[in-house]
Amino acid sequence: MGELGFPGAMLYGRTGDKLADHPDNDELYATAERLGVPLHFHPQMPVQPVIDAYYSNIGPIGTPLAGAAIGWYYDLGVQYLRMIFSGVFDRFPDLQVIAGHWGEVVLFYLDHTGFFAQAGGLQRPLADYFKQNFWVAGSGTNSPRYLRWTVEVMGTDRMLYSTDYPFTYGFRPGGFPYVDTSNGAARSFLEDAPFTDEQKADIAHRNWERLTARAAERSAV
Repeated sequence: MGELGFPGAMLYGRTGDKLADHPDNDELYATAERLGVPLHFHPQMPVQPVIDAYYSNIGPIGTPLAGAAIGWYYDLGVQYLRMIFSGVFDRFPDLQVIAGHWGEVVLFYLDHTGFFAQAGGLQRPLADYFKQNFWVAGSGTNSPRYLRWTVEVMGTDRMLYSTDYPFTYGFRPGGFPYVDTSNGAARSFLEDAPFTDEQKADIAHRNWERLTARAAERSAV
């Protein structure tokens, strides 16, 4: 970041058998917090025992289910919860994480999971961690339903617009529209969203500019 000017880092949640909340990652999180740069976690295939237990013996669809259909997002969403409940964001309260795919499943169960926050020993409500430490991108899934739910939970000032080119471009199996960002769909999805022009500008670019400006502010101190 210092030599090449990168605005942050992208990594997997799991490295070998070490999950995102493993203490070995604390040096990484401390450095990201000190530099004021965000970390984006990309999902990956679940560990083999999970694949064997949940996604095997179902034919060719097993691998997609374990991966980009659903398995990726549960795998990473659970790791986000582990980071919260293991105290990563209490130790590094200014650490900022970019969650793709509309929050990797977690946002859609936040009301329910939050019920157990006290049992997990959290210092503040579960939703607060997402509103203060996470930024959410749609990752090329143009779903108005996901958009409405994310805004209700996070607000437009914590959203980052994104596509997943070329992986969500020009493909509509069975006419399914939500992961096709071709022919202007990526642009019109945001243009047609029920937001003010100011909010759309925030989602389109100003939130990202505000997030990445933190590094310049830190270096200037």
